[in-house]
Amino acid sequence: MGGARAEAAERRALPGSRKVRSGKASDEQQAAQAGLDLLRVLGWLVLHDVAVQGDPDAAADHVVVGPSGVFVVNNTPWPGAVTFRDGRMVAGGAPRTAEVDQVAAVAESVRGLLGSHPVAGVLCLVHGEPVTGVAGEVAVCSTENILDLLTQLPAVFDTPTQQQVGRLVGAAMAPAGPRTVPVESAEVPAVPARHRSKVRRKLRRTAEEPDASVETIEAIVQELVVPPPPPPPPVPVVDEPVDESVEENADEVVEEALEPPRPVRAPAAPPRAPEENRVAEENRAAEENRAAEENRAVEEQRAREAEARAEAAEERVRLAQERRLAEEREHQAAQHQAAQQRARQEAEEREHRAAEEQRAAEEQERVAAERARVAEERRQAEEAQARAVAERKRAIEERKQAEEAQARAEREARRAARERIAAEKAAAKRIAADRAAAARIEAARQAEASAKSVARAAAAPAHPVAAPAPAPAPAAPAPPRTTSRMRGLTPALLSALVVVLLVSVVPRVPHLVEWGKGLFVADPAPAFGTTVSVGASTFHPALRVGADAPVATRPSGGTVAAGTHLVAVRLTVHNDGVSRWTLPLSARIVAVDALGVEHRPARVAGVRAGKLLPGTVAIAGQREVSGLVAFTLQNGREIAELKVLLSADGDEKVSWESGS
Repeated sequence: MGGARAEAAERRALPGSRKVRSGKASDEQQAAQAGLDLLRVLGWLVLHDVAVQGDPDAAADHVVVGPSGVFVVNNTPWPGAVTFRDGRMVAGGAPRTAEVDQVAAVAESVRGLLGSHPVAGVLCLVHGEPVTGVAGEVAVCSTENILDLLTQLPAVFDTPTQQQVGRLVGAAMAPAGPRTVPVESAEVPAVPARHRSKVRRKLRRTAEEPDASVETIEAIVQELVVPPPPPPPPVPVVDEPVDESVEENADEVVEEALEPPRPVRAPAAPPRAPEENRVAEENRAAEENRAAEENRAVEEQRAREAEARAEAAEERVRLAQERRLAEEREHQAAQHQAAQQRARQEAEEREHRAAEEQRAAEEQERVAAERARVAEERRQAEEAQARAVAERKRAIEERKQAEEAQARAEREARRAARERIAAEKAAAKRIAADRAAAARIEAARQAEASAKSVARAAAAPAHPVAAPAPAPAPAAPAPPRTTSRMRGLTPALLSALVVVLLVSVVPRVPHLVEWGKGLFVADPAPAFGTTVSVGASTFHPALRVGADAPVATRPSGGTVAAGTHLVAVRLTVHNDGVSRWTLPLSARIVAVDALGVEHRPARVAGVRAGKLLPGTVAIAGQREVSGLVAFTLQNGREIAELKVLLSADGDEKVSWESGS
């Protein structure tokens, strides 16, 4: 802030820095100043080239007060392009902060004098195009749109407040520097032709009215050209009511602003002596008139300053009274607020106590409910425990009964097995006895036939068999022998005949041995690991069926019943036919243990030994299936035989037996 004020002071110290004092302002600058003067017609207070009293560094080109607030305006030439970036004004690619900081510093100084009244800084660029933007807390515009900016803002002051603020601003501001240009040499600022339509529009004048030259209003010219004298401090000029209407006043101001500068006459030739005396007398009279007018203006200025000081004193007294009343109201409001606060605190305390009591009651209810719930849960747990004990007892009893039933079943099975084995042994003995008796009978029959053959051979003549010859004549009958002698030779002859047959005839007849074996001995079943070929029949095509040795295994999920174990047999079936054949394994395969008890396939989802075959196997022609079939056996038992029924009635089957 101090740097901006120092920069402003240096700017004022430079020759020709203030546009009005130098008398070299451009048409645009004069148009901006004349445009701001036109705001007076609308009831605005307009001050030019002023500074805050006691702070010459806080100087501004213009200070205006209107319904929309207090504005500190500085003009600066700026013909180039202007942009705004991140809250800063940028020209030529670099930020411009000096001018913005200067306006902000002066606005802050004026704001410190006015207190709560709004004060805004405005940087007016002497630019041919409208400019609108914000740099920090400063509004940026141009000479083309400054009137639009100031008059289109919403009103924040009513008329009495605006007048009061205007008096405060006038008392707080002083001229920024001494007079440097005499009144006679000052030229009336002319409004350029391109700005006249804007001035007419602001003052509600039409374009058809002529731009005729009129007499310049002395007060406006003095305000535009010559600032007031430094001592004593100036008082803001408050427009007094006049008889003319606002429209007529505006017409006069715009006509005076549009008046072209007066022409400067070239010096005439040296007059004669009487003429020089007359001119000198007129000049002297004019000087006296100007001096008298200046004295009168100074007296009027002093009177206005005294009146302004008196009004400022009255305003200070009024403000002090208002401040005292405001403090009293604030004190009363504070007391009222304190009373309300105490009442609220008491109400909150009562509500807090009631809430505490409510919470205590709810807590008691919750504790009682919790106790009841715990008691109910304990009772239910005891009942559940009693039920569990009863269930365990019942399970133990059922298990005991099951074990007893299983033991009885095992005893019955063992008894039935023993009976079956005894019956099988008795049947085997009977079969063996029958076969032995049949063998003895057959041997006796063969021996008898052999004896007869030997007897016939002995009775025949002993000569070698020659070539075929005619049938011999019947031999002469043997001499009769006694019957008793023939009975004695019969056993010997039969024995000899059997020996001859066994030695000479039986080895030469291939099927006779097999016939004898089939007559007395049955074919044994193939062992596990053997593949059996079965010819086609009406029930099945030609097959090759094999069964591997049984292996112990476990179910892939779960366990088996107590006292039992799983045994799996790998079964391979090859369909040598051309048609599809279906084998219901669950109904056609049977395992027989060592005690002769038959077992059907176990109902398990899977075993660890491998993949199980399904309950029904469909085999396409020339295809093969292989998989496991599981059986549940009592502990200590093994599979002695495996049978696969190839027909529904069981007439056709394939079986395997263990080698032991």
